[in-house]
Amino acid sequence: MRISLQEIHCPLCRDARREPLLPSYKFDDEVDRFCLHPEIKVVLCTNCGLVYENPGVDMALSEDYSDKHYYWTPEQLDRMVRHQTYVGEQRWQMLEPRLDWQSVNRTLDIGATAAWSAILKRALPQAETVVVEPSSMATELSRRQYPEVTSICRTFEAFDDRPGSYDFISLWYSIYCISDARAALAKARRLLSDGGRLLISISHLRMGVEIWQCGMPWVNLAQVVNGVSLVYYSRRTLARFLEAEGFRLVEAFVTDHADGDEGDNDFTGRQDYVVIAELAERKPRPVSVDDLSDPDEVAQSREFFSNYVERASMASVDALLSTRETKGVSVLHNGDAVFGAFAAALFQRHGLPVDQYDIGDGRNIQLATGDEPGHIVLNLTNGNIGVAEMNAQAKHFEAFDCIQSDRSDVFGNWIMGLDGTPIMAKAICPANGRDDRLFPFAQA
Repeated sequence: MRISLQEIHCPLCRDARREPLLPSYKFDDEVDRFCLHPEIKVVLCTNCGLVYENPGVDMALSEDYSDKHYYWTPEQLDRMVRHQTYVGEQRWQMLEPRLDWQSVNRTLDIGATAAWSAILKRALPQAETVVVEPSSMATELSRRQYPEVTSICRTFEAFDDRPGSYDFISLWYSIYCISDARAALAKARRLLSDGGRLLISISHLRMGVEIWQCGMPWVNLAQVVNGVSLVYYSRRTLARFLEAEGFRLVEAFVTDHADGDEGDNDFTGRQDYVVIAELAERKPRPVSVDDLSDPDEVAQSREFFSNYVERASMASVDALLSTRETKGVSVLHNGDAVFGAFAAALFQRHGLPVDQYDIGDGRNIQLATGDEPGHIVLNLTNGNIGVAEMNAQAKHFEAFDCIQSDRSDVFGNWIMGLDGTPIMAKAICPANGRDDRLFPFAQA
């Protein structure tokens, strides 16, 4: 995939000071999978605490990124249309009582298929609904399937229209794909009518929400650094973006995805953080680098990206041990001694003895589980070692598959941090139910 890159300063405070946190990864259409990118890093602004990619993707010069990175196959696009349709119906039920739709004559949705805009058109027949989407494949489908919606194939950076010509502007899951959000919000401010509303929705773990997929929690590093985002927002940095560009917060809330139609329940329980904002001033006062300095946000962002997987693993182990009396633990790994030691430490902090077994060479392992109940066996491999069969036959121990799969294995079990200590990439998650409080940074 051809991607043009550019060195950028912090999208929020414009400061050049930053520290690299982690490598990033992108979809490679030549090998049909996500791969670590040799140049792009996830970095932390050491002034305001925003986390973003640098060098950043230059969207104006990266047509492949728009066409092949999000809707990369017709099957994936079709799936996303179905998903956006059933989620769009839920969104309308959520928003209908919150906003004055009688005064809405024109809407703009940024970065999506036209599924949501078609729902708005059906609910608001008097309104013109416009969607701006950089993917040519998504735009062509939208024009065929939703002719009642005006679908424009363009990045929002390249889009323009009459000042004050939209009464409602929405960015569902798209603002983090815009590298210069300050410029994008300034454009939205110019396009929004007096009394109009701006909506931004973000579903990312840094927003303090829970994310579930097919009944399993997002707890791996490849789900924190997700290969799509150019900017990683927190609730605080998003609020400061809005304030800096002349918006006033009207409401902020968290929503949960409900079950979809036709068995499309992949994201049941997934949470979104939603903000609704209005114009505070057409010409906001300039803000300086010092105005946006935020040492607390810097520390919190560094902690989140460096220790998310470890904290989620601790939460899962704590949840497991709170429901059973445990006397000992056996850890089965695939030869990764660092990962095995990490798992052992999670239980040793509870004062439990831990034995480790390398099952990577295929040898039959005789587990020293004893004859008394209260022993736990952990499978740290991605392979099927017959946990269900083990539990059906054993009376004195319980076995657990602990590794949650994700769409890529780009980081392996762990990566080396800048200080020479490992950063865990795969969470050890023996307890993974909805009541286990697995998300260490979740907020109400």
